[in-house]
Amino acid sequence: MRSEGSKALVRHKKVEKVGGKTLSHVSQSQRTDGSWYWEIRHPLTPDGKRPYERVCDVKEQGAAIRVQARWAEIHGGGKESGSRNPNETLEQAVEIWKADCLADLATRSVDAYRQALGRIERSPLWKKRVREIEWTDIKRWLDGLTNDRKGHEGEPLADSTKRNTLAVLDVVLAYAVERKVLPVAPKIPRGKKPKIASGRDRVLTPAEDDLLGASFGQRKWMEAVYDVTLGQALRMGEVLGLRWEDVDFENRTLRVERQIHKDGTVSEPKDGSSGVIELSERAERTLLGLREQVKAEGKLPVGWVFVNTLGEHRRHKDIDRAFRQAVRASGIEPICFHGLRHTMISRLFMAGVAPTAIQHFARHALLATTMHYAHNIPNEDMSDRIRKAA
Repeated sequence: MRSEGSKALVRHKKVEKVGGKTLSHVSQSQRTDGSWYWEIRHPLTPDGKRPYERVCDVKEQGAAIRVQARWAEIHGGGKESGSRNPNETLEQAVEIWKADCLADLATRSVDAYRQALGRIERSPLWKKRVREIEWTDIKRWLDGLTNDRKGHEGEPLADSTKRNTLAVLDVVLAYAVERKVLPVAPKIPRGKKPKIASGRDRVLTPAEDDLLGASFGQRKWMEAVYDVTLGQALRMGEVLGLRWEDVDFENRTLRVERQIHKDGTVSEPKDGSSGVIELSERAERTLLGLREQVKAEGKLPVGWVFVNTLGEHRRHKDIDRAFRQAVRASGIEPICFHGLRHTMISRLFMAGVAPTAIQHFARHALLATTMHYAHNIPNEDMSDRIRKAA
């Protein structure tokens, strides 16, 4: 299993293909001496862990064949082997998804997923074969969902909670499609799903966040833009205007002092809302990975953070097009790019961060503007929650 002693790991990346063959749960890690090696992640163990196993060095002769062979030994019954059970029930599909994917989720998402999975487990769909589940079955079940919290038993479940539960079910069924158990996942027509807020004001649920983050396809560069924007509650022009000198990894802060407009001009942020803010763990992790990628390409991390192939800063139209296509591909309800800012600020409220601290992080001139994002405000202030809320 993963154990490198004094040769600490400095970079880790997932790999989709090995020797031309698509394999899941395979990655490469880099040591401090610059060398890379292949590793495979094991299924969930009885003690709830998913260890990585080092297979061989990337440059080793016949490495791809060794990785493919070892993968077959570890995951031989998985999707690559082509085995599929036409009688697989939703219960079985959920258990397979949990074993393969749950441990990969960010900590912030696990509790929300488990709550939604609990509702799915209690549904009349639980013992039904996934091939027999129709969107009308899902709609009927969602319509009948009620609250099971103490003191609220039997009350209608909020549409936002129904929407989150549906998103988790969509994730499970999408994985069944990926494993070729299902030809296509049943989808409730857009107009018949639980109601939501407008695309600008609504926030993403954890499950929608994961779905959207995995839907950028060939536009891999957009994944970093997405994570930094959401993790720092930035406006589009502000994330485009980030430069490497704005990122202070030592003090874990980010300086926001410019925005790029649609016409390419640069100015200070909206309403003069410049400031130095806490660097969330999500944004920090993404920026560190991006910095290592830049170095691996023989370049220095200077100038604009998000650049195109010509080395110029990205444009509004680049972000807007990639984001809208990802929203459609993910199957979630419409949300605009600015909704990522709403999502992060709302999460800070839900995490119990004091309103004045959130006002500073959002760089709002007025506390009243910040208060637009929440109705019930906790009194306590948790010093580390801004970093962990994303």
